[in-house]
Amino acid sequence: MWVGFRINIAMEELGRKMVGRCAGLPLAIIVLGGILATKHALNQWDIVHENIKLYLRRGKFRDQQQSGVSEVLALSYHELPYQLKPCFLHLSNFREDIDIHTKKLVRIWVAEGLVSPMLEGEGTMEDVAECYLGELLDRCMVQVGLRGSTGSIQTVRLHGLM
Repeated sequence: MWVGFRINIAMEELGRKMVGRCAGLPLAIIVLGGILATKHALNQWDIVHENIKLYLRRGKFRDQQQSGVSEVLALSYHELPYQLKPCFLHLSNFREDIDIHTKKLVRIWVAEGLVSPMLEGEGTMEDVAECYLGELLDRCMVQVGLRGSTGSIQTVRLHGLM
């Protein structure tokens, strides 16, 4: 029991260090949270922390505030599973100030061949695309635009700097 407690304290301390490197920028902190939400072991958090330092060092000669956000966003893309990267890149076709209808987006991803088929019997390609979109939302790479009366996500939006 005490080992788990020590790991949680270590993760909290490491998390504070990483948030400190985000220069107080909300989007960078939110995206960092999306990265860390998929990491459940202390050694995985250590790797993310080292990557943040590496990415920030790479951009240290640019404007401090812009660099912090840009480098954390670059890391968040780097940390995406390979199957999500084409879908995320496809979102660059949309302006940041518009709502993107989720049903239409899912169909486009399927039609463009951006979705890998799952094993037989595990749902349709649209189901897979919806899972991809859900994962991008969970990682804070896109944000919810509008919800329907049942709470379902009707539209998504890009963050201003994505």
